[in-house]
Amino acid sequence: MIGSNRKARISEAVGLIYTGYPQAKLTKDFLNIIRMALSHFSDSELEALADLRTGVATKHAFPPGLADITAFISELREKRAAHQESLRRYPPRETEIKKLPPMREPFRPFPKLWEAFADEPDLLDPQKNNLNFNILFDASKALATRGKDAARTILDPRR
Repeated sequence: MIGSNRKARISEAVGLIYTGYPQAKLTKDFLNIIRMALSHFSDSELEALADLRTGVATKHAFPPGLADITAFISELREKRAAHQESLRRYPPRETEIKKLPPMREPFRPFPKLWEAFADEPDLLDPQKNNLNFNILFDASKALATRGKDAARTILDPRR
């Protein structure tokens, strides 16, 4: 929430909770009671309560009363306690990223394609011929069905 002092944060929370109910005739006494109740909640609970995506206003078709607000906060506290308990029981593991050993050979999909053009290594150089996986797939399929010349035409259309 944007407000810097406590009263402003509580008033802002009340405003956010009840803005979605323009048809409701909310009295000043009612809003003062809600403000007094909200003064007992922490700032993080106020933020959760007034959140326009997941707060108490999203749970009710009618303006939430004091009972609805306290029930929402009780449920929130239970969820947070359960989360803390699960973190206590199952603390996050310390993980480290292990560097993989270098590959002995470069990754070469379609080994029959590489075998067929072993004597023409420039033809299968991805930087020189702007090859992507789809082109290699098509060339491999052409090699298997129509022969080496058809695969060469796909790999290097300039020839």
